[in-house]
Amino acid sequence: MRDGRALRGLFVTHPGAGHFHPMIPFLTAFQQAGHEVEVASAADFCPYIEDHGFTPCPAGLTWLEAEAARTFPSLRGRTLGEMHLEYLTEIFTGRAAEEMAASIERHCTDRTPDFVVHSDFEFGSALAAERAG
Repeated sequence: MRDGRALRGLFVTHPGAGHFHPMIPFLTAFQQAGHEVEVASAADFCPYIEDHGFTPCPAGLTWLEAEAARTFPSLRGRTLGEMHLEYLTEIFTGRAAEEMAASIERHCTDRTPDFVVHSDFEFGSALAAERAG
């Protein structure tokens, strides 16, 4: 609580269970403490977030990590090592980060969170939070 009021938190994750699941204990703790939390992720992943009892916020690219080659055709036919490099250079720090930053900047204009927490390798929200102050 800040000055007796609940905080509003925005948690941001890539659309994959491996990115989202480590956040669940933190989300649960904040909710149990009476704070408002939302989870921003790709629209296709929002039902999964809601199924876990959290308020989803569609943001960024519409994609699922389990079906990444559909959104990022350059991943097709690549070795695991090449895909890893592609994820880091073109997806997580490139297109996905840019789209997420734009979405979170709009979100912060409409509903200013008190804090933003992002999952590993999700960089767009950090940029947006910095710009939003």
